[in-house]
Amino acid sequence: MELDRTALEALNDPLVHLLRNAIDHGLETPAEREASGKSPSGTLRLAALRERDMVVIEVGDDGRGMDAQRIAAAAVERGVVTAEMVAEMSEAQVLELVCHPGFSLSKEVTTVSGRGVGMGVVKRQMEMLRGSLQIETQVGQGTTFRLQLPAMLALVEALLVRVGDEQYALPTVHVERAIELDPARIERVGGRELLHLEDGVLPLRRLSDLLRVPGCAPQPRHALIVRRNGHIFGLRVDEVLGHEEIVVKPLPTALHGAPGLAGVTILGEGQVVLILDVTSLVQ
Repeated sequence: MELDRTALEALNDPLVHLLRNAIDHGLETPAEREASGKSPSGTLRLAALRERDMVVIEVGDDGRGMDAQRIAAAAVERGVVTAEMVAEMSEAQVLELVCHPGFSLSKEVTTVSGRGVGMGVVKRQMEMLRGSLQIETQVGQGTTFRLQLPAMLALVEALLVRVGDEQYALPTVHVERAIELDPARIERVGGRELLHLEDGVLPLRRLSDLLRVPGCAPQPRHALIVRRNGHIFGLRVDEVLGHEEIVVKPLPTALHGAPGLAGVTILGEGQVVLILDVTSLVQ
């Protein structure tokens, strides 16, 4: 089976995280497996198949499986969702909570997992590739993660912005529009900024603050209206540079797990630009 080189590179991080999770969370110890009537040796399965114009990658194990009730309880305890929200969720939606930024069931941080970054990275990368992540699990029998993405990755449309001296790319799939700010529409309440628009009042954040980098303009005059997962907010930037079609590449090793970063791209003139996942930055 042939796979676009860009897609192959972009899958590296998600596959590493899924294999780590399978080893640290999925597979039991030999003693635990024997007590459950299993072979003492666990099995990891990595499969790739073609479905029309899509590539499907499956990472599976025959381990302990994922307990939806335990995941829901941990998510409520960490404030990710409320008990009322969980009551309205399907099992598939509960399982997806493991992809929430910072969520982890591990009580200890190890060299393999427990840092709360793995599944969030997988979900962000698949969204960037216009793909999907599905989780199939059965308690005591194992878990399979199913990654689905286009076989030939098309270019991703992004909006280039400037903050200080640096450029950043934001996928337009989550950007409703770019606007020039009217100072009369900005209100400060409790140290925070609110933006008054015709269709409502939005929280207004500065991208320089979220990235913890210096911005040039003391009062940035441009903003992006971003909508994701039912949340909408304004994002102040120094300058909106325009649209560009980009190819998503994996983050360098030193930036793995960094909040708000989804990948990198190389512009036509050779400049390396970070691709942002603004929602996780705000969270």
